[in-house]
Amino acid sequence: MTTHRTTKRRSEWMHVRETGYTGPNLGLVLHPHDNANDRFLLMHRGPRPIPPLGWITGFDGQQAKYWVQLPSGQSCFFVPFNQLEPADALMILSVHRLSDGQIDCGPHQSWLYGGPDFGECNFDVNHFYAIRKAEGLKIEPETATVIYKYVPTLDPYFIDEPPARVSQWGRHYFARAQGGEMWVSFYDLPADTRSVLWSRYCEEAARAKPDGSR
Repeated sequence: MTTHRTTKRRSEWMHVRETGYTGPNLGLVLHPHDNANDRFLLMHRGPRPIPPLGWITGFDGQQAKYWVQLPSGQSCFFVPFNQLEPADALMILSVHRLSDGQIDCGPHQSWLYGGPDFGECNFDVNHFYAIRKAEGLKIEPETATVIYKYVPTLDPYFIDEPPARVSQWGRHYFARAQGGEMWVSFYDLPADTRSVLWSRYCEEAARAKPDGSR
C-alpha cells in the first residue's frame, strides 16, 4: 500500500494499489482489515503511464455484494471498475514516509524468517499462517519494528500466485517483535496491536515533512 495524505487527518489517507490486468473483470481488491475510513486508489502498471482508474472508500467497498471467494480458497472484497469513483475528483498533494528509525523500506533478506521452508514438499499453508498469528500475539506495539514492502496484496508472503484479475501490488506493512526474526503481516496481527501500530505510524507521518524528515 503506497500511502498518500491530503491532510493530517487519518480519514483522508490514500492507499494505492496497482494492477497489470486489463481484462473485462477489472476491479479493486479490498481486505476485511482495511480501514473503513481510508480511500483506496486503483492504478495500472504498464510501460506507459495512464491516469488512475478510480477510487473508493473502505466503507463503501467493504459491502457484502462485493465479497468473493477465490478458487485458491482466499476471500476478499472485489469492487468492479465501473463501481469506482472517478479519480479526477482527487488531489494527491504529497507522499510521506517515516524516517528510517521508525519505518524502514530497505531490503531485508531475512524478512520471511521463521516457520516452514517454502521449498519443502510438505509445506502447509495453514501451519504457516498459524505460526505467524502466534508470533503476532508476542509483538508489543510500543517496541515493535515496522517495515513496508511492495508485495501482492492478496499474497504478502509470496506463497502463491493470485488469479490475474485480483493480482494487485501495493505497499504492505509488517511488524517484528523486539529481538525477534519473524516479520508478521499487519493483517495477521491482533486487532488491538494493529490499531496501535497504525496510530503510531499516522502520528509520525502527520508530523513529517514532504521529504520524510520531521
